[in-house]
Amino acid sequence: MTRGLLLITLLIPLGCSDDGPPPPPGADSETPDLLRPDGPSPVPDGHQPDPDEGPGADGQPDGGPPLVDNTLPPWTWYQQGVAAADRSELQAAFTKAGYAPPQGTYLLAARVEPGLGQPAFQLLSLAETGLAFSQGNYWPASTVKVTAAVGALWTLSKHGLSGAASVSFTDDDGSYSGTVKNLYEKALSVSDNVAYNRLMEIGGFDEINDQYLVPATSLPKMVLQRRYTKPLPSSDLRTSPAISYTEGAKSGTIPQRVGVGQHPSCPQSGNCVTLFELLDVLRRVTLHAELPQADRFPLSDADVSGIKAALLVADKGFLEPGASQALGHKAKIENKPGQVSTDDRLDHALIQDTVTGERFLIAWSMPYSTTSSAAASELTRQTLLALKAKPSNAPPLQRDAGVSILISTKDDGPGATPGTRRHTFTINAPGAAKLALWLDRFPLPAPKKAGACFELTHELYDGGERLLVVRALAGGALVGYRAAAVKITPP
Repeated sequence: MTRGLLLITLLIPLGCSDDGPPPPPGADSETPDLLRPDGPSPVPDGHQPDPDEGPGADGQPDGGPPLVDNTLPPWTWYQQGVAAADRSELQAAFTKAGYAPPQGTYLLAARVEPGLGQPAFQLLSLAETGLAFSQGNYWPASTVKVTAAVGALWTLSKHGLSGAASVSFTDDDGSYSGTVKNLYEKALSVSDNVAYNRLMEIGGFDEINDQYLVPATSLPKMVLQRRYTKPLPSSDLRTSPAISYTEGAKSGTIPQRVGVGQHPSCPQSGNCVTLFELLDVLRRVTLHAELPQADRFPLSDADVSGIKAALLVADKGFLEPGASQALGHKAKIENKPGQVSTDDRLDHALIQDTVTGERFLIAWSMPYSTTSSAAASELTRQTLLALKAKPSNAPPLQRDAGVSILISTKDDGPGATPGTRRHTFTINAPGAAKLALWLDRFPLPAPKKAGACFELTHELYDGGERLLVVRALAGGALVGYRAAAVKITPP
């Protein structure tokens, strides 16, 4: 029996009105969502009432007061991803296949599914490794170059510029005069270290680490401080030289900047990440055009295309053989690998099946000295086979969308089962015939229609702030999605 899930389900009809409720808190915020509208529901179907059935069957009030939404402030995409990522299915699939990943492997993967007006993502981590901080565990190497490119373009956007801007400056690597696009193409397609340094200098040390890589952008742990060449003993990334620019009718100079931010979580001027964040940056670039505005980096369409083109020609040696074997034919791969012979080999990618159109995200790291390209390829193969084998129990995440969903959580006191506490979830989703629910990464039994609302009473082992994912369906189509933080009283 899984801890944290319902043991006993009770139906308790409560008054509930849906005549013009206010929108839920944070309905237009950064709350992510995930859905599978065209696939089978991963939890049992709820009861679909007959149009002539009982009070409230037509969506009218059943005599009770309007439902009051008592959810907590919305969580960021990072917080939702950590709560919703499955931690057991990859290992179970590997064990069933007789496969053991190399010792020291870190792995995060996702299925990309159709959502409501946007893609949805079912996240799967190998135990906790996909969410672990890299410091003391692995070195991210050149995988951070995608983030460096985004950081440079983010800073340029503040000046009304794009990657088409021509820039001129002198740094410890010498003088540069050319477009920013040329720099990110070199950094991503052939992993040029000087180009990476210069992207970081354009972005700015404090801008990148204290403005872009922060909790508000769902990149709370990543830190980029390390210069990848050191022509002088004093060379670092804290100083960005004065940068002259021209683009169209615009011209000017970005003054010299000296970074002062301190990042004790990532010592020795290191680069530190989680695979979740690495993969999320890549997700937000490669799927830019399909994502809601809140998930998009401030990149021009031309720069999105330019970065994607560079990722398409990056080295595929760690991924392509295994991906082609798993899919049965050549795959389309947008990726950025990295490796250091004294540390680790890594890759992260969006992989598309060119026949079925299925898409997957994958990020991994493994020790360099005890593994090989063949081992990396086999990890990729086994992961894709696991992703293709069956739908995950994890909730598909996306941004909130569709009908306005109200949620009320009520503590009903100690449960009948020792060590549990009973809670009732009452949910108003106008027009929905059934709901699918998850609490964190665990699917819940479908709530039953009760008047104008849906209700479910659960006995829960674990309290605290938790993520309730609601997926509303009508006529087999997804009509609403909401992921909300709720307060569960500990037993």
